[in-house]
Amino acid sequence: MQTKFILLNLILFVVTSCSSVKYLDKTSHEDKKTLKRFLKELPDVALNKHYTVLMEYMDADYLKEQHDINLNGDDLQFVNEIFCGEDINDNSYHCINQNEITSFDIKLVEQIEDTKYKILIYVGDAVNTVACKLLISKKIIDGTPVFGLVSSYG
Repeated sequence: MQTKFILLNLILFVVTSCSSVKYLDKTSHEDKKTLKRFLKELPDVALNKHYTVLMEYMDADYLKEQHDINLNGDDLQFVNEIFCGEDINDNSYHCINQNEITSFDIKLVEQIEDTKYKILIYVGDAVNTVACKLLISKKIIDGTPVFGLVSSYG
């Protein structure tokens, strides 16, 4: 039993040390596991081109404020304003429409508070690739950590 525990911890250490996610020292194993699943699913969801599924990956409070209140429930405008940033080639500013995404590469995830992470994603379409900087929130719902995309930063 002790050998299995040591082996499991070694595997977890190798997997997390190869990752581009930087955690605070006190981050729980459950948070790491849940965030890893969220980050694994996010590229598939973005490339899927089903905006309603992408909206499920948004922080609920952010969705309510930005989508429901500020944009009067306009789904397409909301999702088309998520992935914006400076083009990695010429520093011009673009938003990548969700239905035109051809590439989605998570470059960095860094925990900045117990309940907040910043994420750098290169999102591209047929013409541009932008460095999209977003925040990820963590909330506890029914005892389980739940992650959601929030707004841009920087």
